[in-house]
Amino acid sequence: MHHVEGVALNAAAMAVEWSVVGWVVTAVLATAAIIATVIVTRRFGTRRAALTWFSESTPLISRVAEGSQLEVMYRDIPVLDPVLITVVFVNSGPRDITSDMFDAGRPISVGIAAQFYGVTKIEGGAKIDVPAVGTEPTSATIRVNPLLLKRRQSWSFSVVVSGVPAVTLDTPLIDTDVKEIVPRDWQGTIWSTFAEVFTGMGSPIAEVAALLVPGRRTNQG
Repeated sequence: MHHVEGVALNAAAMAVEWSVVGWVVTAVLATAAIIATVIVTRRFGTRRAALTWFSESTPLISRVAEGSQLEVMYRDIPVLDPVLITVVFVNSGPRDITSDMFDAGRPISVGIAAQFYGVTKIEGGAKIDVPAVGTEPTSATIRVNPLLLKRRQSWSFSVVVSGVPAVTLDTPLIDTDVKEIVPRDWQGTIWSTFAEVFTGMGSPIAEVAALLVPGRRTNQG
């Protein structure tokens, strides 16, 4: 493989990309947490906790650049078909989610289904365990350990993987309703989350959001 100086994306260059995604996630959460709280409270009342989550997959090399000499490296390891995954958890219910609500102390398991390379950012104080660099898709699971997640607070993390990921969640939470917000554009426009939230509220704003954010129907199989 030929390397072109100044073209390969080193850790410093990738840090800029990751910081932009982190800023966007923070902006989304500020609004999504409040809106999701209203939705879940109306639907389930005030007795149960509620956890809303979503993920975004962002290709780090666009389709336009495919086949070029651009390269992404994680800790000096080349990553083929690199994708940045951001996973966000929001306590959208009327009560705190405590560590005691994790059944038998089991963690939340986040399956990635893509070759794992490493973590780029953790926010909100989440405590996570990650697989080793190079872990194959069938074993690429991230574990979010039991910890207090206060009402209207959030956890998020971003990881670099290779290939086409498929994020799944196994939540051992007791007395907690778990809701996934599915972004409508798998290409990685995190702003599509706004459209999903507004649609859940039955708000006319959803029509405007749908025009601003191109998306797709979720494939139900």
